[in-house]
Amino acid sequence: PRRCGPRRLGREAIGRNDRDRPIIVYCGSETCHMADYLVTRLAAEGFTRLALYPGGWQDWINQPTA
Repeated sequence: PRRCGPRRLGREAIGRNDRDRPIIVYCGSETCHMADYLVTRLAAEGFTRLALYPGGWQDWINQPTA
């Protein structure tokens, strides 16, 4: 994943995605709040199928595999 600030990230996501496409937003860890900002911004721009993974990438990679 590329690292960048939430404003740039929001502009890029808004500019290239269909507003009815499902989007899962996550951050690096649960202590990062850029994902919260991005979900709010995307919703304000009319995106309707948003999901926030609150534990972030760190939580995801620490989950046991099935």
